[in-house]
Amino acid sequence: GCPNGCKFNAVCLLENGEFRCSCDPIQCDGTYKPLCGKNGKTYPNDCERKLDECRTKTDIPVKQQGPC
Repeated sequence: GCPNGCKFNAVCLLENGEFRCSCDPIQCDGTYKPLCGKNGKTYPNDCERKLDECRTKTDIPVKQQGPC
């Protein structure tokens, strides 16, 4: 796996001698700077949008700053 075939903001981790892509290392700090994704969902900050991209394995472009 990996170097660096991770997509959608995933981070490459080495576990038990095997590389794998993971969303776990993405730590969002809870900052409130809302933005609206093209998916119609309001994210509290850009980190949460990137985390959602990672978890859903989809590109979620920013539609606008501020809530949807």
